[in-house]
Amino acid sequence: MFDQPKIQLLIDQGRHDEAVAAIREALSGDFDNVWLYYLLSVTHLAQDKPRAAEAAAREAISREPEFDLGFFALAQALLDRRRLRDAQKAIDEALRIDPDDATYYAVKARILGERNKNKEALEMAETGLALDPDNDSCRFYRGVILARLGRHEEAADESLGLLADDPEAAS
Repeated sequence: MFDQPKIQLLIDQGRHDEAVAAIREALSGDFDNVWLYYLLSVTHLAQDKPRAAEAAAREAISREPEFDLGFFALAQALLDRRRLRDAQKAIDEALRIDPDDATYYAVKARILGERNKNKEALEMAETGLALDPDNDSCRFYRGVILARLGRHEEAADESLGLLADDPEAAS
């Protein structure tokens, strides 16, 4: 058993090198733990090491092919490397496994937006919002895509709504 609260605290505090060391130590005694590989992927991504993040996500998936968070982490790592088609395939797998996670729809909206498929991106953000109306990522990408589609008033309303909910995010 690993000390998840300690590892999560290290990640939250931005102490990524220490988090990686703690994760690797935990993996030495539990090398099939997909959650540890997921945390390793997230931490590597925070360290701006997308290749290492991709490798860790792939390790998680190889150990548990139906691990939606593994595909989510893989999509994030591939997105960071601008491998948009591959990132979309990964997030589609995460959505196949868990179609009720609004954050996955936000990631797909971002990918589609970056691929200039703005109408599809808007649909994804709105699908996520139908699942979780308070999902900030879906709200953010919805606002971005609305602006790209020339629907500036709606985009401004979405942005103002996000700021009203979290005024400190503006600073």
